[in-house]
Amino acid sequence: MKLDIGDILSRSWRITWRHKTLWLLGFLVALPGSCSSGFNASDRFQGRGDGPRMPDGADGLGRGMDDLTRSLPAGLREYLSQLMNEVTSLRQSEILVDRPLLLPGIILLLLATLLLVWLLVGLAGLVARVGLVRGIDRIDAGADAPNLRQAWGLGWSARTLRLLLAEVLMGILSLILILPVILLAVLPLILVVPMQAEADSPELLPILAGVGILLAGVFLILLLASLLQALRQLWTREIVIADTPIGAAVSQALATMRRQPGSIFLFWLALLLVGMGVFLALLPVSLVMALLFAGLGLGLGALLKAVLGGLLGAFGGLISLLLGLALSGAIFGLPLAAFEGLYAVFTTSAWTLAWRRLRGDGTEIPAVQPAAGEAPAAWPEADNGNA
Repeated sequence: MKLDIGDILSRSWRITWRHKTLWLLGFLVALPGSCSSGFNASDRFQGRGDGPRMPDGADGLGRGMDDLTRSLPAGLREYLSQLMNEVTSLRQSEILVDRPLLLPGIILLLLATLLLVWLLVGLAGLVARVGLVRGIDRIDAGADAPNLRQAWGLGWSARTLRLLLAEVLMGILSLILILPVILLAVLPLILVVPMQAEADSPELLPILAGVGILLAGVFLILLLASLLQALRQLWTREIVIADTPIGAAVSQALATMRRQPGSIFLFWLALLLVGMGVFLALLPVSLVMALLFAGLGLGLGALLKAVLGGLLGAFGGLISLLLGLALSGAIFGLPLAAFEGLYAVFTTSAWTLAWRRLRGDGTEIPAVQPAAGEAPAAWPEADNGNA
């Protein structure tokens, strides 16, 4: 059975746009990725006159930054100067000299807290992903669209735990497969380039050979990653929709790929092109949002410092800056996660519809069967642990 890619993509978009309940599930699916992305900026300033400036060695850029900081309001210039003073005093603090493990301990505590939050959000995202896949499957099979409670009930099931175990096991297997390729790709470059650099008369051919091996390794890594990603989409639906054990789900996914390698490749390529188009369309917006994120975070930090004052302690400037960046990240991150969630609904719909049509080639697709006395397309309230 050859996939009608155009029909699948158009129907996926209709499902995505028509069923607004799925948007919240997609938002929860995309939220862990949005939480793990952040903004990292490190600018080094030196105080001079009425505000911070760049080092004198960066002539043109330094003068441009001087002009920029002079155009800022006086309160914001004072806030930036205070930040630089706090960074300097923190590096010279006797507390860090007497207790060198204090700062790493604080950093590790913050990282552990962020990891715990990310794991909780990731668990909610996994439940939402299972509910999203099963909900779309039932919609395509002719059932009514689920409400939020019904979709969450479909996700909160034993199949979710099985999928989590499969993700861990297949992640380890993927690492085992890809890591040797990475080592083989990088090793010639590490050995050849330094030897040729130290030689009196370096030869171009070994260097080109090392670069060629590296590029071939990168291509092979991308090929393996793409293959594993397609297999992951297939075995996920075997586990989540067909309620198949992990081993049998992987075997069924491999069998499906062997039956229709060309169709799956073209479908994967079509989704890749759609994703690249969305990325390029949003790239200017993302750059503007990144600048607004940094500016709003700095402004909120200055506002918090002005309002809270001494309540923030000796390093109130740095603490207020972190709080401001966190608030700014929430303000800009939530709309981004909402859009990514909408796109997640579309791609999840596309892969689910493709799986249903591929699995219909020689095997039976589980249909939505109404219980006795129920009208067709009735929805269960939950799985009752029997999923």
